[in-house]
Amino acid sequence: MQAMQSWFLAALLGTATASMLWKAERFPLLAWIAHAPLGLALLWCTPAQAAVAGALAGGFGSAPSVSIREFRALLPITTIPSALALCLGSALGAHAIAALGTFWLALVLPGTVLMGLMPLRVLGAPRWVSNPLACTQERCLAMVHTARAFGDLGTTSLLVLFASGTALVFASRNLSVLVVALGVPTIALGFFALGVANLRAAVKRMDAAPRLRVAAVVADRPPRDNLDGLLPIEFADDNVDAAEHRYHPLVTRAASEGAELIMLPEVSLHVDANSRERWIGAITTWAQTHGVTLVAPFFDASAPVNTLAVIDSGGILATYDKQHPARGMEPPRRKRCEPGPTLMQSRCGEVPLSTVICVDLDYGDMVGPVRAAGGLLAVPANDMFGGFDRRHHRTAIWAAVTTGVSTLRATGHGISAAYDGAGRLLGASSSESGPVVLTLDVPLSPPRPRHRRRDPR
Repeated sequence: MQAMQSWFLAALLGTATASMLWKAERFPLLAWIAHAPLGLALLWCTPAQAAVAGALAGGFGSAPSVSIREFRALLPITTIPSALALCLGSALGAHAIAALGTFWLALVLPGTVLMGLMPLRVLGAPRWVSNPLACTQERCLAMVHTARAFGDLGTTSLLVLFASGTALVFASRNLSVLVVALGVPTIALGFFALGVANLRAAVKRMDAAPRLRVAAVVADRPPRDNLDGLLPIEFADDNVDAAEHRYHPLVTRAASEGAELIMLPEVSLHVDANSRERWIGAITTWAQTHGVTLVAPFFDASAPVNTLAVIDSGGILATYDKQHPARGMEPPRRKRCEPGPTLMQSRCGEVPLSTVICVDLDYGDMVGPVRAAGGLLAVPANDMFGGFDRRHHRTAIWAAVTTGVSTLRATGHGISAAYDGAGRLLGASSSESGPVVLTLDVPLSPPRPRHRRRDPR
């Protein structure tokens, strides 16, 4: 009977962690204590029983990131590796606690949770899938700013460290142990204070920065008739004349509102070898007519590749291919591309412009180059209404904060927005209610010396 109760306790503790992880996106404070029940399982249960708790926490806890209707087919790919990894990690963690002692939970539990995240990270999942715990904290900018020093996995470690202290306090048997246990969450709060300091410094830096007037323009159209699952390619128009008819009035309006950089959404047009030159020619004419720089994304079926061109009155300044195309949904990456910088001309001089496409924003490989470039990060994207649009809109905060660079998204079938380098939302507009012309002033990070213009294709 006692053995059955122990197994039941392990299952209950694992389910409690999974439940809090599921609700943490709505109630971010739950993320601070979500792993405390799993920590108790490592303290109170055998390694085999802790493995059960870990499997439940890993499997059900990772599910919310792909619970949106469009991504439910990814549930097995997400939940099974997470469940297996956290199952193994919890078993090893319980064994380590039994051998080393109770207070080692402060190190063991964060290591166990990070082990549970590694399979999805290795498989190439974006941040909002591979690290859903950290992505519950976007409403708390100070917490996001801890990632500026330690990365998003460091933010997760901080949350789990606080949870391990909570578990230790709950499991303490005497006053002296309780006093020591209280030191663990205090350490976690100390790191949070570092995030507060980073946020204040970033706000001060952004408020003093020069500003560039930019615009995101979006004019959605329904998906093509011959749907084949290649999202977001199937949203693209394949008629240059129709695309010009939709976008030229919006570009003209943005230019009349003073925008010096105008960006279209991801795959705003589906081209082949012939129509590509017509589209580039039309964009170049708009740039010459209005004296602006345009970021013009398109899907080039002749390559095939999901790409963009940065164009001013002189023609193509730079190109960039999507670096993290969705497996099975888009063509694989054909070459390595750096985000930039490209030097665009503006009234305030040369501005370093970095570009990535859609989900590329959710990976850490762009952080270093964009942070070094400064200036502005332009991100054409294409999302889906019904939940993913809101989630992907929020996760852009991580890129703005970790790079310290203002980030502009022009998003088809989603929310176009701009965040400054402190992570503050400057403005947003959804294309669900119609075409978008989002024109606003964004602060520029200080330019760095020796920028090099990217060569045109």
